[in-house]
Amino acid sequence: MASEHFDAIGRYRATDPDDNLPVVSSTTIKGIGADIDGPVSSMKEIGDKLAAGRRAADCATVHLARYTLDHNPDVEKSCQIQGIKDNFAKTGKFVDLFKAIVTSPAFLTRDLGVQ
Repeated sequence: MASEHFDAIGRYRATDPDDNLPVVSSTTIKGIGADIDGPVSSMKEIGDKLAAGRRAADCATVHLARYTLDHNPDVEKSCQIQGIKDNFAKTGKFVDLFKAIVTSPAFLTRDLGVQ
């Protein structure tokens, strides 16, 4: 597994503490999608695959928007969420993502349930 070089608290290790053999971190990802599937030997390679596509940026956008707006804008096929996804995928800057969500009409007009 690609994360085998790291123990439970994130320390790097070159050998397995149980048998003192070198850690083998290469694996093949299957069933996720053409953009991710294939051989990898490190977490960096997985990160590179995620950074090369839109999957991680779109996922982060939808989850942050869902939390912030208290509903899933992706389910409602909001036109605004697509623009926010596109911008975040292009810039990769979380500050831009946060700003786009909190200045969107969906955020400014959300029902807070306050009476």
